[in-house]
Amino acid sequence: MMTRFASPLWLLAALIVIARIVLLIRDRRRRFGAFTISSLSLVSPKLPVRARLAGLPFVLECLAAMMMIIALARPQRVIRMASNDRYGIDIVVALDASGSMAAEDFRPRNRFTVAKELIGDF
Repeated sequence: MMTRFASPLWLLAALIVIARIVLLIRDRRRRFGAFTISSLSLVSPKLPVRARLAGLPFVLECLAAMMMIIALARPQRVIRMASNDRYGIDIVVALDASGSMAAEDFRPRNRFTVAKELIGDF
């Protein structure tokens, strides 16, 4: 089983989401220094819930954007590739059914009967 995308160019939009994540991480590293506190004894060992969930909206937004991009790319599961190895020519035959086909040019049969037999032999 294989997965393919009907519109794979949409996956290029994922680069925007990835760039946004990289910029946020780089921004946070610049904003906060490595040592902002003089002593680790001043730091509470347990962060408050609000501080732990501060990045959750951004993570959910990026996740939603990635899901939309994947949906726009239209993933399709291919069970087996169908090969069309049949070669041929399609032929359509139109047969006149007007009154002139009743003329008996081919004794004892008429034109319509002769035309049907020729189509059958074809």
